[in-house]
Amino acid sequence: MVDCDQQIRSLFAEAGLRCTKQRLELYRALAKTDTHPTAEQLRDMLGCNCSCSSLATVYNTLETFCKAGIIRCIPTASGPTRYDADTSDHLHITSPDGSIIDVPHHLGKKLLASFPSELVQQIEAELGLPIDRVSLELIAART
Repeated sequence: MVDCDQQIRSLFAEAGLRCTKQRLELYRALAKTDTHPTAEQLRDMLGCNCSCSSLATVYNTLETFCKAGIIRCIPTASGPTRYDADTSDHLHITSPDGSIIDVPHHLGKKLLASFPSELVQQIEAELGLPIDRVSLELIAART
């Protein structure tokens, strides 16, 4: 836990964030899971003894993390926003129940690599906006 906490402290420092007990607890909980929880699920995971038991505090902290670029906000069409501490380029699949799972890295990388870079450049030119990254949304079919 000490090594993990030191890595988180370093991440916060690099992002220009103060390392408070609340932020450390919340980030640690998010980084431990691959379930892409909602803010409410994160608060529930932390339990009532956590220093960030207020849902408003959880939302505010997650927003701060997103703005700092240390977590990813995943909006969903059918439910609340979900969060991911893995900010590497990877793809998600949204299930009909609103849950989100990671596409296996090697397959996601293959899919992103097949996206034509010329098309991205054409979109940039026509809209006059630089594109930082491409994000695809995969939605599982209802069964």
